[in-house]
Amino acid sequence: MCYPFIEWKHIEIMHNIMVHKVYDVDYELIWDVVVNEIPQLETDIKRVIDSKTGQE
Repeated sequence: MCYPFIEWKHIEIMHNIMVHKVYDVDYELIWDVVVNEIPQLETDIKRVIDSKTGQE
């Protein structure tokens, strides 16, 4: 998969949990991801966008 520094599999797993187990979601886990993982994901996505637009 493109951009191996992005944890695509973890994103997919989180998506599947939130969509298919909506009533069993561990909100503490979700909050932990929001606080501790999303900032790095945002940085990584900006890195991808910058590489595509030539703004490296």
